[in-house]
Amino acid sequence: DSYKEALKSNSTVFFRIPDRLVAIGFAIQKLASAYDTVILTGKGHEKSICRGVTEYPWSEHDAVQEALISRKYAGN
Repeated sequence: DSYKEALKSNSTVFFRIPDRLVAIGFAIQKLASAYDTVILTGKGHEKSICRGVTEYPWSEHDAVQEALISRKYAGN
């Protein structure tokens, strides 16, 4: 949980997480507090995500729903 220490510092903090599913989970499950707003931009309307030259099925809605459900059952 080194991210918690980074957030306590007075410096600017950002996280670079290349995997969008992991990044969404991290934002919702680890960074967001009750009543925070998490904004996701750029992929919500798309039905696939490209990694390299391959297109994979993608649903931003499903990714967010999965992260929210995991957060609820983790007690966050």
